[in-house]
Amino acid sequence: MKGFRATDSSIRMLKASAVLTALLSASIAFAQSSSFADINKQDSLAEIEKVCEVLTVQSDGRALSIIKRAMERDLRTNYSAVRVLHSWGAKDPVRIRRDQNDLGHNAVLFLSPLKRMGETSVDNGKNWVTFHPDSRTLYIQDSPIKRGVIGDPSVRFELLKRNYAVRSEGSDTVARRKSSIIRLVPKNEQSLFTRRFWVDDDKFVLLRVEWIDRDGTSRVVSETISIDFPESMPQERFQIKIAGEPRTIHVQAPQRMATISDLEKRVGFSIRQPIRMPFGFMLTGADAVIANNRAMAALRYTDGATNLTIYQAR
Repeated sequence: MKGFRATDSSIRMLKASAVLTALLSASIAFAQSSSFADINKQDSLAEIEKVCEVLTVQSDGRALSIIKRAMERDLRTNYSAVRVLHSWGAKDPVRIRRDQNDLGHNAVLFLSPLKRMGETSVDNGKNWVTFHPDSRTLYIQDSPIKRGVIGDPSVRFELLKRNYAVRSEGSDTVARRKSSIIRLVPKNEQSLFTRRFWVDDDKFVLLRVEWIDRDGTSRVVSETISIDFPESMPQERFQIKIAGEPRTIHVQAPQRMATISDLEKRVGFSIRQPIRMPFGFMLTGADAVIANNRAMAALRYTDGATNLTIYQAR
């Protein structure tokens, strides 16, 4: 199997990729991914033990419990929220409204800036539909929920425990909700970011997320302005209603492959895998992305708190 070694320049690229991946995920901190299909849960956890260098940094038992419940419930709770998102290197924030139900169905409406106002993304468990009002274009593909790529968070939690020291930092109020502040400190000193999460004390939904770089620079990348937790969410919330007839484009969703060998057969070229991934990242999936008669390979990795993808094309 061909491979490549992570150099300083590739590490910088991985950092940038990880930032983009985390911000574009459905949940900014705990977007879930299933473990690699040809590795069972026990083997996955054994692999985590093997590849992660665990330093003697102690975690807080209460903080671990809160983070575990947040990973289980953040994407599976009924709520309607307005949030402000700040990309790490961008000047202008993005304001969105997010509706979600306990099945993971979600609808995101962009409220600002003006150039993105009205953009809508809806995942109803069958289709993932995105509408761009300026071009009046509707993009439709199979839902990640339907494709079964949203999996059990237990493997991610075990990986997070091995890569981060998890500590409580008191309590706060965000969007009129009482919350616990949890800090994740990388055990690898060359890792990406320290993170602080404000977790709702009752619902275990993330209300605020802050990233802190190694030089001490910090930014709140997700801030909940308002949030409600209804008993149920009407299914109409997860349907896009558009006046007139928009241009509709059907997009082929990424295809999850069971093995790297299967992926190579599907895309028609040899896959170059990293010889060693920095920061404790572990391979969780391999997808074939087919579009415009061109095939790409997508290798999915996570360190437990951040997802990143390495794309390859011939």
